[in-house]
Amino acid sequence: TKDQKKERVAEYVDLLKKSQGVVLAEYGGLAMPGMNAMRDKIREAQG
Repeated sequence: TKDQKKERVAEYVDLLKKSQGVVLAEYGGLAMPGMNAMRDKIREAQG
């Protein structure tokens, strides 16, 4: 619902305000093994 979307956006705004940085990645066309490897590296870096 619209109210749920507003709540979710507010949660994201709060998270972004508290974060020290944000990383955006373009992963279109990335095969699943590559996606999993990327996630593992992010987790290793405390992401």
